[in-house]
Amino acid sequence: VSTQSTGVSLCVLASIVCSLSPSDREKFSSVFSVPIDSLKSAYQVAVARNILQLPSLDSVCEYVVSSNELVLGDLYYASHIVKIQGCQISTDGVEEFLNGELAADGASMNTLFKAISSLSNFGMTVDESASAKFCCSCQEGKIMF
Repeated sequence: VSTQSTGVSLCVLASIVCSLSPSDREKFSSVFSVPIDSLKSAYQVAVARNILQLPSLDSVCEYVVSSNELVLGDLYYASHIVKIQGCQISTDGVEEFLNGELAADGASMNTLFKAISSLSNFGMTVDESASAKFCCSCQEGKIMF
């Protein structure tokens, strides 16, 4: 299953999950037991299994624990997995990095969304200076909603 088709499958699952029997959910289990090769695929597997009310896979947390780079996209996926599965990971430097992304000049809406979502999922807070800069940018019309 490719990550692109898995992404589409997540949307389909979310819309039909209420009508699935436990045996139907179990049939989907093999589809969402694919080898984990990226934080994005780990995220998709974790979300799908959560939607289907299937047990979490240890391999998802293992992948998250082994992925320790400070990259916004990776942290976005990792934060969701941590929130869904309760993985125990090192967050050294993460809060500072994410707040730095928020405070960066010219931060895109995508960057702001991922950084704030990640901070929230990790149980961290938006730094006051990043918040002040973000608010000033909004008031000056530099960030459009």
